[in-house]
Amino acid sequence: MAVTITPYGKTADGLEVQQVVLENGPYELRALTYGATITHLFVPGRDGQKLDVLLGYSRLQDYEKGTAYLGALVGRNANRIADASITIDGTVWPLVANEGTKQLHGGPGGFASRVFEAKPEGDSAVRFILDSADGDQGYPGAVHLEAVYSLSADGAVTLDYTATTTKPTLVNITNHSYFNLAGHDAGADALLNHTLWLDAPSFTPSDAASIPTGEIRPVAGTAFDFTAPKTLGRDIEADDLQLHQAGGYDHNWVLAGSGMRTVARLTSPDSGVWMEMATTQPGVQVYAGNYLAGGPDSKSGAPYEKRGGVALETQYFPDCIHHEGFGDPVLRPGQTYRQTTVYRFGRED
Repeated sequence: MAVTITPYGKTADGLEVQQVVLENGPYELRALTYGATITHLFVPGRDGQKLDVLLGYSRLQDYEKGTAYLGALVGRNANRIADASITIDGTVWPLVANEGTKQLHGGPGGFASRVFEAKPEGDSAVRFILDSADGDQGYPGAVHLEAVYSLSADGAVTLDYTATTTKPTLVNITNHSYFNLAGHDAGADALLNHTLWLDAPSFTPSDAASIPTGEIRPVAGTAFDFTAPKTLGRDIEADDLQLHQAGGYDHNWVLAGSGMRTVARLTSPDSGVWMEMATTQPGVQVYAGNYLAGGPDSKSGAPYEKRGGVALETQYFPDCIHHEGFGDPVLRPGQTYRQTTVYRFGRED
């Protein structure tokens, strides 16, 4: 077991960025203080060699472009907010838009582009710390955020988030890692051959601008039904308006149950590697990398292609502050935002 923190480079603004490496048994996780971004995740492959199952770049400047949020912690609010404004206790707060008239993942200066402080947490974890000022990207309240990433010898990556605020505000944090369990550069054919199971009886349909309509729709009989395991590619091109509008899967699934529970399993038949995901959150955005093509080159030097990786983003429902019945994402002074997501890896021989 080991935690090492070393210099990595400087941002375009001259801020020092560090690299954190967690090693535990055959597993290794690498992350940057820039965006608390997970850049590599090595797990045992069938041949006994380490297999990197996380999409990422080799240069800091490519992460700064922020086009796909690869591996980043996103906030204050994950996903989209309609019309880039929120209302809390009768007060309207205009936010900074960065996707047309919407705000996506906290705005153009969201947490994915901030440099965090990193502190070792024992011998198998790191604590990332960030302070977000009152008015940051339009949000009220000064927010103090801490994210602990830990790695166990049995293949569990645990992400624990806590946050406090000085004023009522919106806090909805997630991690935006893209997985390809056949290897980060194995491509779309391998990704679409992955089998996915979701403990999610319904999802939240979106309009053409990827904003939820407010409906919670059962998945039964639709292309969105993963309650029985099936490949990602089986129905992704189905004749369904929801898929046409988003270019494939890029939707929020409503997870069954509450509290910490296992809600997903992703398996690659090519590598035999599987990943189980447990979370405390009510929803997960499954994004099948429909618009990955055209971004910076991958860690291996070749560009990632469309649907080369899948993100499983645990979260409150998108735009939930505007939809009754979607839950209350408002964090108030004296309260603590808490969220835990665990990705556990193994291999079928």
